[in-house]
Amino acid sequence: AFAALKADGSVVSWGNSDSGGDQSSIAFFLKDGVERIFSTTRAFAALKTDGSVITWGHSDSGGDSSSVASSLTNDVIDIFSNRESFAAIKSDGSVITWGDSVHGGDSSSVAPSLNGGVNKIFSSGGAFAALKNDGSVITWGYSDAADSSEVRSSLISEVSEIYSTEEAFAALKNDGSVISWGDSGAGGDQSLVASDLTSGITQIFSTEKAFAALKNDGSVVTWGNDTDGGNSSEVSSQIDSDVISISSTDGAFAALKRDGSVITWGNSVYGGDSSSVTDKLKSGISQVFSNENAFAALTDEGSVITWGNSEYGGDSSSVTLSINSDVDYIYSTLRAFAALKKDGSIISWGHPDHGGNQSSVTTRLNNEIAFLANPFTNDWLNKKPTAIIFSSNNIME
Repeated sequence: AFAALKADGSVVSWGNSDSGGDQSSIAFFLKDGVERIFSTTRAFAALKTDGSVITWGHSDSGGDSSSVASSLTNDVIDIFSNRESFAAIKSDGSVITWGDSVHGGDSSSVAPSLNGGVNKIFSSGGAFAALKNDGSVITWGYSDAADSSEVRSSLISEVSEIYSTEEAFAALKNDGSVISWGDSGAGGDQSLVASDLTSGITQIFSTEKAFAALKNDGSVVTWGNDTDGGNSSEVSSQIDSDVISISSTDGAFAALKRDGSVITWGNSVYGGDSSSVTDKLKSGISQVFSNENAFAALTDEGSVITWGNSEYGGDSSSVTLSINSDVDYIYSTLRAFAALKKDGSIISWGHPDHGGNQSSVTTRLNNEIAFLANPFTNDWLNKKPTAIIFSSNNIME
């Protein structure tokens, strides 16, 4: 489902009703005062200007926050999520969690460590990792990813950022080195490339089971499941320099190079094979976006190029004429894309049950939305947008 946040602080939702597309039960609380929206795969959480939180969607995925309702009435400053649970940081640095208990909704095992001092929270598919002000890391949730005991001594200080796959984490330290833990087959074991991860890492990206680290010299280091992007040997000569950013689906990576070209690798079903659009990806690409199974590249001229699973947005032929110019930005759910155009209209495509069909709210969206900011950054806070669109999706760093 999608949820659009309007300039007056109200919310409009559409898509699968069980996944947050139906907000009727809490519509009164979403009429105004909403500042930001967050999501799991099947639920939304709205942070209001007074620091309170309103949730809706599937109860087992965080749509039901009644168990911690009294703690969510004020002082919440940020919210994070994995597939099935939410974690909210309050103004005193403490953390409140809800949703599926196995997947991080229950943080009682580490409660004393979450009473204060938490700066940011990261998530895998079923676990959380909290980064504290002192550079230490606290983990909880599904055991395969949450168990950081083997690298605990390396996580007590100097951690600057954390990234994740479905069942593993990778911590970037202040010295540019990387520490991984979790399922060995999902990126938790970095031993094969350990010598390349001791310094110079600036950012890390992930698929469901593999990591790709971007170094300060523009080269890329990959590890994890071979099929899902952990093995980049076939394109190693093309990603050994000049890479400026990386995007990913559940099983493939797409590297954007300085010359505007795009290089892909990983599972072909998930967009690792871009041969059908190779000629269009040789230059002129400004940004690459993704959902679970497909990629969408935005060109310098404002047109969109797609590849990957055809049912989930890899095939945009049904809207080709509408996205061949004047597109400003692209958003996604698990299996659909939505493009914001310069005239304020929105064009969506992909699986109809995942937001690919906007027909029920088209009249409320077209020519009304003048700016869509990236919901995963805070850039929009100072831009006073007419609307911001968020999606119920698996949000992983």
